Amino acid sequence: MQANMKMAPSLQYGSFESITNVYADAPDAHDNDSDPALLFLKRRRNRVNMIPVIAAILLPLIMFATMFACMSFSFHYNRPLATFLFVCTGFIIVAFLGMATLRSMATSNREASWMPFLFVTMLLAWTGGVLAGDLNFAFNMEAFYNFENLNFYPDVDPAAASGQMFMDAGRMVFAPNSHLDL
Repeated sequence: MQANMKMAPSLQYGSFESITNVYADAPDAHDNDSDPALLFLKRRRNRVNMIPVIAAILLPLIMFATMFACMSFSFHYNRPLATFLFVCTGFIIVAFLGMATLRSMATSNREASWMPFLFVTMLLAWTGGVLAGDLNFAFNMEAFYNFENLNFYPDVDPAAASGQMFMDAGRMVFAPNSHLDL
């Protein structure tokens, strides 16, 4: 391997001349008499468009958080029809993105190569947000909201009041002189 290197002993390790001499056997290497700095400027770099990269990271995150919050919290409990419409709107956004992805793939546009990834991640974010939010609502939040909608009765005297008066009670505080008959 050392025999293939054409490095002169007087060249310092890491200099431009040593790099051009080491790779002189490569088909795209410059001649020894050309400028060694051109070695690094020969090919044009493909620049990464950061807007699609940021969009591919942030948009699915926003979609998941929005669907999860909509399906988990009081908006779902107090306005179920509005929640359904909101979730359907999120799906329509994902469907339009899917149609745009199919259209961009048909034209084989290199700039739109991030769209299939964005579509799949948005679909997964929508599905995950809706399912996880609904499970969170069903197992945790719905019981809490049902309990919060019940009435609170302070200073209840069990000797003076019947239990039928407090059928809608969620919380009761008994009068200080109340006690259990054991």
